Amino acid sequence: VSRETFFGIEPPETIYRKQNAFVARNQWETDPADPCYHGLLMWDLTNRRRINATFNPDLPSWMAGGSDEIGLVSGLMLSEWNVYRPNEEQLRVLDGYCRDFIEQRLTEQPGYKVHRMVPWFTMFEPWAGRGADDVWRAFNYVHVANTFLNMYRIAKRYRAEYPWLNEPTYWLERAARYFAAMFDYWMFPDGEGADHYANMGESVLAMHLADALRAEGLNEEATRVRGLVEKKAWYFAGKDYPYGSEMAYDSTAYEAVYGYGAAIGDERVMASSMRVALANRGRQPDWALGMTDLRGCGDSGWNVSYMTQLGAWTIYDWALERRHYDPDLLRSFAASYLAGFSIYNSGGYLSDDPANDGASAWIHVAETGELTGTRPGRPDGSGSK
Repeated sequence: VSRETFFGIEPPETIYRKQNAFVARNQWETDPADPCYHGLLMWDLTNRRRINATFNPDLPSWMAGGSDEIGLVSGLMLSEWNVYRPNEEQLRVLDGYCRDFIEQRLTEQPGYKVHRMVPWFTMFEPWAGRGADDVWRAFNYVHVANTFLNMYRIAKRYRAEYPWLNEPTYWLERAARYFAAMFDYWMFPDGEGADHYANMGESVLAMHLADALRAEGLNEEATRVRGLVEKKAWYFAGKDYPYGSEMAYDSTAYEAVYGYGAAIGDERVMASSMRVALANRGRQPDWALGMTDLRGCGDSGWNVSYMTQLGAWTIYDWALERRHYDPDLLRSFAASYLAGFSIYNSGGYLSDDPANDGASAWIHVAETGELTGTRPGRPDGSGSK
């Protein structure tokens, strides 16, 4: 039976453990001369090395710059894993990543401005020459704020065991500042900003950040965050179809809109977001398309990307956490969640080279039946979207 019909995975915990160990070991930039020193950068499966300032075969420079989702998601995943499975070596990588790379290299002060790469560069069209710089991309603020929120959770749980970690409130205060900064810079040349557009991963911040601040006695910060959340949530609640973002060609907005609906208890928004995420699942009788997210209105050239599992979360939360039990929804959630594991090179599935064990590909190219990170101008690589 061909793998185009069925696929199997190692236990999810095994895959997560391998992937996070791989990120900490291979994707952490250790060359002090590299502009992205202590960044977590992409891994090239073909050449079996990290993509950085001295090795970048055929990519735009920003892809080696440690930001713009492609450079921020590995650190976010590593931080999430260490909330539940702390490892001192990985915690030291995270500490250096957050303090040396994000705070000292990627962030511009004042204003907690998150740049699109390190070193900073001139913005491309259509933003160039219109009073813009490269700090407008709201997705980047979300990933940084979530990473710092995870560092808060880590320090809260394990600082007694790892006293060299900063105080929990150090991380929490910065998570709030990065989140608030996201609303200070417009995302599009017509002046619209993050208060009108949803960003992948934002649901966690909408639902939990203000409460964490309040629990730590940071009432002024909590009030500001809650105000930003409510303003955005009620904006979405006033729309019949509040799924702007990259909707025309991507599937980034659904889980974030769901999270804002949850933040104000608006089940209409939540149900709508869940149904849109469900409608965006592939139903083809082929494992590569089964319950993966579909981009570009059904594109089969870019599948099993980040919204496969993020979109699955809305279905899970609605069906289980909100107690709208439905066997079809539960099957859809489980299939979507498991589909996301198919891009990991665990057990030699993508590459039998030991140097690549634990890495991941970018996407599945369903139209060719191949699982690869290779796209025009893109590498095989871990740490992608």
